Amino acid sequence: MPASARALENSRPLPQFKHNCFGDNYLGVSSADSLLSNISGTSLSVFGHEIDITDFVADKDYDDSYMSYNYVMRVALNVEQVDHVDLPPYNVLKDYSTWFLRSMHPYLMLFDKPTLMNLIWRIGHEPGFTPSIAENVGVHMVIASLTYQISVRNREASLMDESHRHYRYALSFFKDLWLSHTWQDVQALTLIVHHLRNFPKPGAAWIMASTTFQLAIELGYHRSAKAWADGPNLSNLEVEIRKRTFWTLYALTTNLSGKLGRPMLISLNDIDVEFPEPVDDSLPGDDTGLDAFHRCSFQVGIQVAKFTIPLSQLYRTLYSINASPQTYEDNLKRLEAGIRQWREEIPVELRDPATASQDDYIFALYLEYWYQEYHLHMYHPAMCRSKDAAAINSNMDKCLQASQKLLHACIAMKKTRSLDNTWINIVTYVAAMFTTLFVYYQRRDRISSVDMEKLRIDMNEWVDLTGESGQLLGKSR
Repeated sequence: MPASARALENSRPLPQFKHNCFGDNYLGVSSADSLLSNISGTSLSVFGHEIDITDFVADKDYDDSYMSYNYVMRVALNVEQVDHVDLPPYNVLKDYSTWFLRSMHPYLMLFDKPTLMNLIWRIGHEPGFTPSIAENVGVHMVIASLTYQISVRNREASLMDESHRHYRYALSFFKDLWLSHTWQDVQALTLIVHHLRNFPKPGAAWIMASTTFQLAIELGYHRSAKAWADGPNLSNLEVEIRKRTFWTLYALTTNLSGKLGRPMLISLNDIDVEFPEPVDDSLPGDDTGLDAFHRCSFQVGIQVAKFTIPLSQLYRTLYSINASPQTYEDNLKRLEAGIRQWREEIPVELRDPATASQDDYIFALYLEYWYQEYHLHMYHPAMCRSKDAAAINSNMDKCLQASQKLLHACIAMKKTRSLDNTWINIVTYVAAMFTTLFVYYQRRDRISSVDMEKLRIDMNEWVDLTGESGQLLGKSR
């Protein structure tokens, strides 16, 4: 019997296929548990009912919006014509770039800070200077990404309009970026990919991510610069930017692929590019009292790149169509060891939000969030292949612990207005919430009044989080 046939013996049918729902269908492994499913794209099944967060977005309004799959494809393929958009005055552009470098760049690490700020200076001060298409797209995407985040957090519709204007204009150069093949082109495309993940439905982000990733593979970004016997003479900066771009793109595609139940786009055995180096990228005028660790602005981005390794392994093993019950326990041990090693190797400055400095707090909080989310996926009841009652019970305990710590991390992010309001995270909120309810339901005969009160408080917190995030995610124009 083929491995795929064996897997089907222990699984239920996939969720109903959604016709004309480009890029949004979940086509991966499904759960044998009829009461609770794992995350299935943007949905999960709970007690026989399927909950899909995209159902709360009006299809007609969304399909007509700048965020839809169809619109993104029409602009990228130049079917839809886009008006020219000017860059703002130098002082505004400088401020936008500075805020972007402080808030989003540490995770993305796509830019070299001095290079970006020098480009901004030349645009504002050098008569006759014309940035390349990739440079132009990069600057417009800085504006689009930053104004989108400010608009979402402050509910400023005018800034959302500004964000859409700049992102559409940048997207209209897709074919030029695709044909040029410089590292700046892949960098610019990756900025577009990251922006598209903000939108309520995943189709546009998925197609752009997978397309850009294949271009990066074609250009050898997955290979170490040391592997080329007679390759081009790359500068140290280009080598490092290639590393950062690959790992950022790999993190984006791994997360999208895993959440949508789709195969990983490359095997870890085919990657030998090194992780980015924590280089000093401080600017003139930056705090000269910074220690060596903080003179690199993207330390958290390096940890995200390293986290992508165990995350990819998780999806390749437990969430594989051909996952075998016979190898479940061995796979679980390897995954446990891998994520534990990742956590232990995080620099002490970022390892624990409770001890992190004010500047490092949000970075440490997000690493904690991803660590707990990983445990929720690893021990999820729908993915447990063990028949041992003690092992099943232990997995549910660990899921409860992970869900509780996820909630605490999200509440802390909400207080600092740092929640990443994307469908990728909202489905995790929903999964944590209903996994908690599922475990309590399984143990309903042993629940005390104290347990019930704790459950009530936690559910109210989750409802508040998902309500606020869902409202922000559902705004489309």
